[in-house]
Amino acid sequence: MESYENGSWLWHPSDSSLAKPTSKQYNMASLESTTPHMSGQIPTIHSDYVFSRDELPLATNFNPGHPDYPVHRHEFEELVVIKEGFGINIVDGIDHPLQAGDVFLIPRGRAHAYSHMNRLYSYNIYFDARKIDMKRWTTRALPGFQALFVIEPSYRHNKEFNSRLRLDQAQLLRIWSLAESLDQTLADKKPGFRLIALARFMEIVGLLSRYYEETSHSDSRKVLQVAEAISHMEIHFADEITVEDLARIAHMSPRNLQRLFLAATGKTPTAYLIGLRVIEAAHLLETPGKTITEIAFECGFQDSNYFSRQFRNLMNESPTEFRKRIS
Repeated sequence: MESYENGSWLWHPSDSSLAKPTSKQYNMASLESTTPHMSGQIPTIHSDYVFSRDELPLATNFNPGHPDYPVHRHEFEELVVIKEGFGINIVDGIDHPLQAGDVFLIPRGRAHAYSHMNRLYSYNIYFDARKIDMKRWTTRALPGFQALFVIEPSYRHNKEFNSRLRLDQAQLLRIWSLAESLDQTLADKKPGFRLIALARFMEIVGLLSRYYEETSHSDSRKVLQVAEAISHMEIHFADEITVEDLARIAHMSPRNLQRLFLAATGKTPTAYLIGLRVIEAAHLLETPGKTITEIAFECGFQDSNYFSRQFRNLMNESPTEFRKRIS
């Protein structure tokens, strides 16, 4: 059953898992040989290799000399920070050169590989965005967050764009220091470490979002223009929003916004906005106290029948069926 995911990874209505391996050893360098392989399928690194069931779904891995690594995917998100060296990150069959200061996100389920690695040092931060409820963070209002964590990963296959966050030396040192602190916090497991580790990670995400907004790269600026529109929709999704409104916010013509928005997200602005409204409605349906009609109006739908049709189109079930299933 298909399901709607805003930005491809921020939220999912039915978090079904793939088969889990039996080994509990956490060693990313050896996972290729221990991850289940099936003929014609891409190997998947499972969450149980990286996160313990009773702990925060957040982990770090320092690679002092990142090796070449064949095509694979995983059940969680991966944030990569490059400190030094060179290499190639292959995503969906397209080569993306790497160098010091590069920061990028690999979404869950995205096929990728590393090759021609030359003394590349990286920090890889693994996290489950669904389980830490990243969709509900206030960072979603930051255009830099939308650009780095939502738009850029989804359009990486589109050759019209050639953008990636590249930190300057001062920014890189600050993020690297926070990554080391996060790594130490997770390793020590002292009282309160889950809260402190999540706070460290949120600081990293917040700073990276700010750094993206400060970039001067022309392609990054185009991404940020679309991100401005998305951030506005994230905050004001329940209001009446037109393409003309979004175009003014993004400082471009409606026609150009529609073209770039579709290229970056795979959706029209209208379809994206409907998706945001349906996602919010699904969250509200999880708690009792409000009728389906009240939820529809609260999420920006002016007609409960239209809301039910859009909900079914994206969720493959009616609001009533959804509420019964999760109650």
